[in-house]
Amino acid sequence: MTLYRLTAETNGKFICTGPCLQVWHPLTAPGGTRPSGTVPSLATVTRPDGTAQVTFKGQPLYTFVKDKKPGDATGQGIKDVGMWTAVRASARASSTPASTPPATTTQAPVSPPASGGGGGY
Repeated sequence: MTLYRLTAETNGKFICTGPCLQVWHPLTAPGGTRPSGTVPSLATVTRPDGTAQVTFKGQPLYTFVKDKKPGDATGQGIKDVGMWTAVRASARASSTPASTPPATTTQAPVSPPASGGGGGY
């Protein structure tokens, strides 16, 4: 599935919390594991609820609820408290319109989102 980042999430500050998590699902890793594969710069960060979220070059990764199959990128370019952009293995934010899927997306198993504490975005 296409993975996204929120431009407003920098320096370890999580913006997507509370109701945001109903639409944007954090890509999580089982506790104590690190993501691996052919894409460099994958790591994890601890979310406010204690789950380990996968990052790419330090940016937390999410899937979008309206993407139904691999290649869908319907979340591309959505603006709210920042801009949601599809992540490319090259680490550059995509400027591809939502109707065209990104050429290369990182792939990792997706765990269901954890229900979490309050807050919002």
